[in-house]
Amino acid sequence: MRILVTGYGPFGAFTVNPSAIVVDQLAQQCRDGTLGTDDADAIGIELVTRVVDVDYAGALGCANWARDELNVDFAIHIGVYPGSGFVFLERRAFRDGYVSKDVKGAVPLQNCCELAERECRPPLSPPPPHVSAPAGVQQQQNSPSGVPSSLSPCRYTVLDLDRLRTALMDAQRRDNGSAGTGPPTTMNASANVLNIAISEDPGRYLCGYIYYCSLLNLAGRSLFVHIPPFDDKTHTPQRITRLLGQLIVEVAKQISNMDIGAKTGATTVDDAQIGAVAGGADPFSTPPPPPSLSSLMINNGLTVSFPLGGGTSASFL
Repeated sequence: MRILVTGYGPFGAFTVNPSAIVVDQLAQQCRDGTLGTDDADAIGIELVTRVVDVDYAGALGCANWARDELNVDFAIHIGVYPGSGFVFLERRAFRDGYVSKDVKGAVPLQNCCELAERECRPPLSPPPPHVSAPAGVQQQQNSPSGVPSSLSPCRYTVLDLDRLRTALMDAQRRDNGSAGTGPPTTMNASANVLNIAISEDPGRYLCGYIYYCSLLNLAGRSLFVHIPPFDDKTHTPQRITRLLGQLIVEVAKQISNMDIGAKTGATTVDDAQIGAVAGGADPFSTPPPPPSLSSLMINNGLTVSFPLGGGTSASFL
């Protein structure tokens, strides 16, 4: 299984972007045969890595490259978010609202993914059921700029993120030699366990932009992960890289199960169609949240919203 993993180059205060360090370490682990768990070899994971410049053209080019030249089975994009100390699994990405300038001073045409609409080709296979428009909903919609668009306002990953999160929490406990499964009961159940949350909003900057283009190009077979900045206690490069290696293996398991189910005609949600209902709703049925808020599923299942500040999401990268 061929999986693309990307990080970002320097940005703002990050002269060396933590996501680039993680990507480099993951590539080394893959070469050494130490990626994630022993399951990586059994699944046959082939890792392709790339550090992307913090500009919209480069992000779109990477998404197109993944589809047109690499023929990847899945793409995992990594960015840094300095706000909370959590690792965020992003469930969806949005078409519009990209008003913040990249490192070259540019913004997307009409501040949305219209450029991606012209350059991204139709998916090779039909998208999963939850990506298609429900009966009675027209495919063509207007973006905030008033330009007709055939792209849905938001797109979802095919992954079952709740299942993925549980698997990653359990993997961390096994690493620590502790018993028990399932999510912790508090936000800081263990100093040795990285907190993982499911986010509904990756922001409206390079992270959200590359994610939307990737979801479009790969028919939902993509995931964006926000990591916290490094420290010398809990969020060390080694620990975060270890977690991302485990994530790659768990993603490969889900995709393998989906592919097997597609070949056998299985109709259950358990394995064969994981992600067909992940995210819950069709992208047309849930309007995007306000750009000044981010809704997060915290460890205990509560939904929390907090302001990003300045009305933009430029801090997401």
